[in-house]
Amino acid sequence: MLTDLDQNFEDKKAGSELQSFEDYIVVHAGAYKNEDDADMEIYAGNYHESQTYHGHITLFVYDKNDDEVFTEMYKNVTLAPGEKKKLDTAFTSQPMETYRYRYETHPQM
Repeated sequence: MLTDLDQNFEDKKAGSELQSFEDYIVVHAGAYKNEDDADMEIYAGNYHESQTYHGHITLFVYDKNDDEVFTEMYKNVTLAPGEKKKLDTAFTSQPMETYRYRYETHPQM
């Protein structure tokens, strides 16, 4: 999972998407299909060299039909520079053969 998190950051960096501090906060959600449902592991990382992130992270997960199947806000997340950590393990009964996700950061000042 951490390798996927690192790859997401490298993709952002390669696409010149690092415009603000929030762009250095990266989230990865990985889904693993079980017999009847799917397990998701959610990780976040702060790839900034000197700034600590403190705030909320909202994750939205969509199925292959672009229907929202999971939304969660992780409140009061603190990530030191270079820190990566698991935010959650979640479950959904929705089919997760194909999925996509997006996230929003809400820094607190």
